[in-house]
Amino acid sequence: MARKEWMKQLRALVSQDDKIVYEFALQAVQTQPQVSPKLLNRALETAISFPHLTRSFLVYGNASAVNKDTLPLLLELESLLNFRQQMLLTRFYEHLNPKVICEHAEVLQGRLEDEFIQFNQTLVTSSDEDLEQIYYDLIQALNSDTKFNATYMASAKRVQDRLLKLDVYTENDVKDILKTCKSMEQFENYEAIFAIRAAGLLEEDDYVEQLAILLTSDMDVLVEEVINYYIAIGSKKAVKAVKPYLFVEESFVFALKILQGIASEKAIEVIVDAYEHMSNDDKAIILETLTFMLAKEALPLYEQYEQLGHDPVFLDMTYYYYNAYHYFNVEHPQLEQWRTQFEEQEDAAAIERENARQDLILRLKPGRNEKCICGSGKKFKKCCGAPVNDERYAFS
Repeated sequence: MARKEWMKQLRALVSQDDKIVYEFALQAVQTQPQVSPKLLNRALETAISFPHLTRSFLVYGNASAVNKDTLPLLLELESLLNFRQQMLLTRFYEHLNPKVICEHAEVLQGRLEDEFIQFNQTLVTSSDEDLEQIYYDLIQALNSDTKFNATYMASAKRVQDRLLKLDVYTENDVKDILKTCKSMEQFENYEAIFAIRAAGLLEEDDYVEQLAILLTSDMDVLVEEVINYYIAIGSKKAVKAVKPYLFVEESFVFALKILQGIASEKAIEVIVDAYEHMSNDDKAIILETLTFMLAKEALPLYEQYEQLGHDPVFLDMTYYYYNAYHYFNVEHPQLEQWRTQFEEQEDAAAIERENARQDLILRLKPGRNEKCICGSGKKFKKCCGAPVNDERYAFS
């Protein structure tokens, strides 16, 4: 199953109002770099239609997949949310491309920081020379900071995207930078990291054999861009280069993430072949990955793993058993028992969250005409203190 077909199958799953299946499909691509906007937008439409899925979307939706068609859907969902939930939409608005942000600046005021809107306007209106200078300054700032600066990183990505679109940053720039990198230390420089990022966006496969060793780096941001690069290339050659790193402790999880993102038959074959050589805990992670890939090859491995009674402390394997057997419509004597268990857990968690909210309200004891404790600026009685069914607060 190629990545395109994988995304299509997941899109079908997020079209359902089954909370377990819906969350599973969103989790499958939650941290993936190349997610179909059609998948995200379909999940958003489903959350709008079925309010019990709203929280799942806010928690598990992959904001990097937004496009221009996402904005009206976000605004529609926002109208159904309370103030605190609306705040969780910020990360989706922030991933809109600069042109969309500029075209809808008036609508996005109050939803995005004024500085952020202005920055995106600068990206759209600046000359090539000015953009290059902004990019250079950001790279220098990232290299000189002793701690990772997420704001600089996100800004530099936006500037580089613009430079790539304008053909100012080209394949030759990538080549000139990466050919000078001969050691791990030289790759752990933001100029090189962004060259790797550009190589992925340009789908330049000349570096497939060279970059795999970087999966063992201790620098998270470098490893992330290497992962993104291999998923973008997505070829058998990329799978072959990554395969040995399944057997290296430091890179095992990263190699799996790449193969999951490539989602090809060859990637599944490599994962299945590696399964027998892994510890029981690593086998659990492999089974999780294969399930997220909707790989039928996981079913016999599940039966074997379950029969041997393995129970890793860090994963609830019944969640993956359920989704695998349910998706492939395979009978299992515990299928309904698992579903009941998940529903009971969700009910218990919802009650716990509600009790915590009620306790907070009672402890703070705001007056009904005072400003709400959530920070919305509204009176408490019109916001989190609004009664629901004459018994419960609408605090969320």
